[in-house]
Amino acid sequence: ATKRGAEGLNAVELTWQLQHLQLRELFQSQGLNPQDAEQSGIGVQLTLRHASTQLKRVITVPEDTCIRDIKKLLVRLTKRGSWRRLALLCPSGRALRDADALGARRELLVADAKTVTEQEVPEEEQWPHWSLEELQAEAKRRGLQVCQISHELMLLCLQQAKVWDGANAAELRADSMKRGLPESCDRQEVLQMLKQDLSWEHMGEDELREECQRQQVALPEERQETALLLRAMRSRLRQALRWQHLDTEQ
Repeated sequence: ATKRGAEGLNAVELTWQLQHLQLRELFQSQGLNPQDAEQSGIGVQLTLRHASTQLKRVITVPEDTCIRDIKKLLVRLTKRGSWRRLALLCPSGRALRDADALGARRELLVADAKTVTEQEVPEEEQWPHWSLEELQAEAKRRGLQVCQISHELMLLCLQQAKVWDGANAAELRADSMKRGLPESCDRQEVLQMLKQDLSWEHMGEDELREECQRQQVALPEERQETALLLRAMRSRLRQALRWQHLDTEQ
């Protein structure tokens, strides 16, 4: 079983390949079949380029897949080696983590994991070299609503989110009060509200309209300057947040 697992097979696929009837019946009773992994998500074309030979290969993967699953798929397709010996990199040469989502990336480099040096540079120091799509994927992972802003502004949002992620409850509450957000004793709740407010702060008019409609917040009158209209929509969203929190408290 260990040898087979090294070929990138998961438990369900291995059971079918070994024709283990009892385990197959168990997996089927749970609605699990070997083809499920291949059919999950919307298929997208991914170009893989070997770092040394520069040879390319195009494969189809689920849009919501992660780097680890792509490595395992490669091993299954080539029928050799272990997925742990592979490294996948952005075209810029930055190594991706196994848990990273594919996101908007449509081309990756493939290399031997032994040839990829460990990145000791702090993550936030790597961000300026990332593409906007990569920054957006990281922002989503950190709980920010991704909006259409520049590379520079997205970088600032990520840096602020990282500061909040490492802050204690008292520091978060102080920042929350400065922004006029509801009080809470729950650190995670305050952190979530701060990130939500940061997202609103950088949304444009259309995005704020959609957010107001999604939360069933009445839109302000449009007969005013754009800057005032944006400020009014953000203010109403914060008021709605305070109102929801009061309902929860009671």
